[in-house]
Amino acid sequence: MSNWYVETFQELLVAIDTSIRNFINQHEHQAPIFWHQIYEHFDFTYPDATQNPNPLTAGKRIRPVLMTTVAQSICGTYEHVMPSAVALELIHNFTLIHDDIMDESDTRRGRTTIWKNYGIAQAIDSGDGLFALGILSTLMLDSAGNSPEKSLVASRDLLRACLDTVEGQALDISFEDRLDITPDEYQHMIGLKTGRLLEVAVRIGAYLSTDDEAIISNYVTFGKYLGLAFQMWDDYLGIWGDPEVIGKSATGDIEQKKKSYPITYAFTHADEVQKKRLHEIYSQTTLSEADVAEVRAVLDAVDARAKTQTFVEEYYKTAMDALDAVGLDNQHVSNLRELAQFIIQRTY
Repeated sequence: MSNWYVETFQELLVAIDTSIRNFINQHEHQAPIFWHQIYEHFDFTYPDATQNPNPLTAGKRIRPVLMTTVAQSICGTYEHVMPSAVALELIHNFTLIHDDIMDESDTRRGRTTIWKNYGIAQAIDSGDGLFALGILSTLMLDSAGNSPEKSLVASRDLLRACLDTVEGQALDISFEDRLDITPDEYQHMIGLKTGRLLEVAVRIGAYLSTDDEAIISNYVTFGKYLGLAFQMWDDYLGIWGDPEVIGKSATGDIEQKKKSYPITYAFTHADEVQKKRLHEIYSQTTLSEADVAEVRAVLDAVDARAKTQTFVEEYYKTAMDALDAVGLDNQHVSNLRELAQFIIQRTY
């Protein structure tokens, strides 16, 4: 994890981690097998999650960091949004547990995935449990000083974002069996699957911190396009990233036949000979090293790398323009600018 990120957001990372540990710890362990999985996923010490705290072992937590930093930029504090920040991180991790099952991933954050250790059925149940815990956390917004009306709207927005995320995942799965996906379809999908939770993080952080509709609206635009840039850059790293930095093969996305943006762009912009060959390759059950090399050659031929970078830059610029339009100037806004830059320049 970037030293800059840790140093800049250390207070928030510790506060978020502590809040998640305390929230998880307060529940009765009626089914220890379930809680063992939750604690293991977050690298907490069972049965006391408050033991051996380390805020850096459970992921970057970009979504709750975004939410709390937006709140700070508007009103100087973040405590009033913390129940929603905890809820968002729990729900995000519910999607990760289920994603690991769908992708048959053996590791996450350097540790064995839950489904590998406990089986698919238990892992599905654990993911469902995290979703339920997320709902319970967001229902605590009023006790953090928010009005009942705002607490209800924020909770509704979060749950709607969850529905969008699930729909995005459904589209992504359906794309696996299709060879005619357009770049526009793909961008719609990532706006739901990846972008919506980042967007709602910013929306809730702003909504619970001000009644100024212009500030809220501009922050929502910032979050939406930052989410798109985030996923598009992930697509870039999945093909052209440094394997020693990203911790996985740079050909993995091609080998797994993922329909990321560069691939959909190649399918729609290749010439007829290249397109026919892509269809033949992607119709196979598994891809050989030679197949992967052919795909990369087509990507180079249609300049998919530069096109992907262009979209990242365009989304980033739109996000930054929206952040400028918010009209605030303080250290927290500066941190948001640097965080956005980190998101689209990270190497992992």
